[in-house]
Amino acid sequence: MKIVKNFRDINTLIPGWGDKMSEVSIFDIWKGTKFGESVLMEFDSLSFSPLGVYSLAYWARMKGFKVSVVDVLDTLKIYLSYAKMIGLGTSIANDIEVIKLGGRIDSGNVSTRIPITEEKVMEKELMKLYPHEDNEKTIVIVLGIEKFLALWCKLLPDILSFLNFMLSFVGEEWMKSFYFINVDLMKDFSFPALSMLEELSTTVVEISKRGPVLHYIVRKALNPEIDSLEGEIHIKELISEIENPIES
Repeated sequence: MKIVKNFRDINTLIPGWGDKMSEVSIFDIWKGTKFGESVLMEFDSLSFSPLGVYSLAYWARMKGFKVSVVDVLDTLKIYLSYAKMIGLGTSIANDIEVIKLGGRIDSGNVSTRIPITEEKVMEKELMKLYPHEDNEKTIVIVLGIEKFLALWCKLLPDILSFLNFMLSFVGEEWMKSFYFINVDLMKDFSFPALSMLEELSTTVVEISKRGPVLHYIVRKALNPEIDSLEGEIHIKELISEIENPIES
């Protein structure tokens, strides 16, 4: 029996199938998810997640959508610094609404600051920012939520309540939420918070880095057309796509 070790090997069993997979773009995931979804973007500590965030933000602005970033504990500052050092412009941050949850450093167009206090207080403040009707189409990017869970949610009821709140916007057709989660930071949690996030999210995408290549696979999807999609892209190629986006 032929053992398939990676998606290119599948082409030896099903001619042309591997070629089709290699043509999958990360942009297919952005456009293949639906408004109303909560999308979990999983990466490890060695993956270059800022490029994924930049790719999503540029695609959203190109499509004319509003972009709102929930920046937990100054995560956006780190992402913008990485982007600047590899030669990407940071002017897009001026076109993005930033809601800061904790942290001290203003990055981008900060519209609201919410101190990290008692969990119910934060929920009330966040609810004020997101009315449930008459909103323009918005891409919401949540960065660093795993840091909040690791540092502040010590009790199981707090974790359950906050995760349920963050995913309570599923079905709101004016918004599409993407949660970029460093899964390495969640490995030692006493409670399986990641498994709960995966269960409640409508789409789950796993990103890993192999040398200079980013590999991504859709582990779960509400849209069957992107379910199990798999592809990879060289970091240099992704940077080029971000700098020279093609209408998609």
